[in-house]
Amino acid sequence: MARPIPPWHRIALDASASGDVVLMFAEITARALLTPIRVVSEGPGGVSTAGGTTIGYRLGGVNHVGVPYRVDLLTDDESAPRATIVVPNIDRRIGTAALLTTEAPRLDLRMALLSDWALAVDADNARSPIATPTVLWQGLHLSLRNVRGSAVQIEADISGLDLTSEPWPAIRTTPDRTPALYR
Repeated sequence: MARPIPPWHRIALDASASGDVVLMFAEITARALLTPIRVVSEGPGGVSTAGGTTIGYRLGGVNHVGVPYRVDLLTDDESAPRATIVVPNIDRRIGTAALLTTEAPRLDLRMALLSDWALAVDADNARSPIATPTVLWQGLHLSLRNVRGSAVQIEADISGLDLTSEPWPAIRTTPDRTPALYR
């Protein structure tokens, strides 16, 4: 079952040129990280700069740093969601955390349009939203698997929860669990 992305947004995403820029927000969390890594990319792997400094964006009151990363949209078919993400290893914090953690880092993705943000930047060199931004698409509670990295970039497979492999019903009525039903 396809997820509802409004037709005019889909046309803008698939167009070779668009009047609006797509922002892709990513938040990576893991126990090995003291604070989540929050990054944003403009369009296909781009970022804006002002005075030689990369511009960030605020989403939900939290600052996301501009990083030119590339991510595919998750598949949306009968199998578990999957995609690939490639993030430059800018200050090696991302790569060190992703490669050294024993658990799969968690990933949340959100897509919005640049037209929902003011073009002026604040003291933190970040753009603030004009109003509440419209999130066009989101992929929440994802996992990073098969993390590969070098001094230049980190690449990982994104996977979602495969609900088709879960037992149903999750809780069964058995004599051990509900003995009164079996007397």
